[in-house]
Amino acid sequence: MNKEEFLHKLNLIRNLMKTEDLDGILINSQANFSWLTGGRGFIGIASENSCASILVTSDAAYLLANNIESGRLADEEVNGQLVTLKEFPWFDEDQKQCLIEQIIGEGKYCTDIQLNRQFVQLRSRLNEQEKERYRWLGLNTARAVERVCRQLREGMSEFEVAGMASRELWSLGIEPVTLLVAFDRRISSYRHPLPTDDRLAKYCMIAIGGRKWGLVASATRLASLGALDDDILKKHKAVAKIDTCFISNTRPGNSVKDIFNKAVACYSDVGYPEEWKKHHQGGLTGYAPREYRATPNIDQTVSADQAFAWNPSITGTKSEDTILVLEDKNEIITHTGEYAYIEAEYEGYKLMRPDILVL
Repeated sequence: MNKEEFLHKLNLIRNLMKTEDLDGILINSQANFSWLTGGRGFIGIASENSCASILVTSDAAYLLANNIESGRLADEEVNGQLVTLKEFPWFDEDQKQCLIEQIIGEGKYCTDIQLNRQFVQLRSRLNEQEKERYRWLGLNTARAVERVCRQLREGMSEFEVAGMASRELWSLGIEPVTLLVAFDRRISSYRHPLPTDDRLAKYCMIAIGGRKWGLVASATRLASLGALDDDILKKHKAVAKIDTCFISNTRPGNSVKDIFNKAVACYSDVGYPEEWKKHHQGGLTGYAPREYRATPNIDQTVSADQAFAWNPSITGTKSEDTILVLEDKNEIITHTGEYAYIEAEYEGYKLMRPDILVL
């Protein structure tokens, strides 16, 4: 992240401070740490809270870190940013509060977590630099999962396939924050199948959430060792149409509730009216796998420069990619053009959606 982008985001936070009548905001969440700095403010990749805080005031920004994390963060994660390091001993967390009080004095502050709704709004509108990073991430996350699908062989375990996917992602510095693998019967049994030692007979699903620079790209791919039966093919054609319904309607100014309910109607139109109730359908993404999940009554509106990841499913199959909503079009950033595809159509809107790759 360059200096100009960092300063722009500081100004967004300071404008929020004015709106909320605050003298400071303390950044504690991993998502907002990465949004502001582009850096990795975590130790465990699943952490929701960052391992250090950033205190933003009207005229400065301070990195509050214990002596274990301060060196790495200052040298590697927020290097070159206009942040003043304030270090405290790892064994005395009270010192951190003392530092905050020294900086703020009698002023009023709150945390980003207390202002979660406002921060989701801030970080969900992606700037041009973020969109370029996201395009790289989306393409390489999808290529990683597709490379694994092409290497599938009978007898592989789900653990083995998950390891292959992890290797592909980590080789590019992409963190696998979500990694689901299922074979054969488990695809139909579980919507969130963590990998097991089950062995591949024929049919595989891999769902990935890859994170870099704090951004998360989601994609699901399916592959089969030989042709599948007509029932699965029928379901996959149907779910591709539902996904096309979601994507085509995700345009600036459209109500997320209306988009959701059109997709629910599409489930009925293709002959599977109850399937939407068996798993969430996705929603806004960006600096979290889902910033929110769409529901029939959600009060949200699509804006340009946001990202969405829809994931409709019908028992035994699923369709999932990540899109950027631009002023003039939607861009599927996890589309490689290198996989098997099926043409899907919804009310005249045609899309090439990932098909089940037959090996």
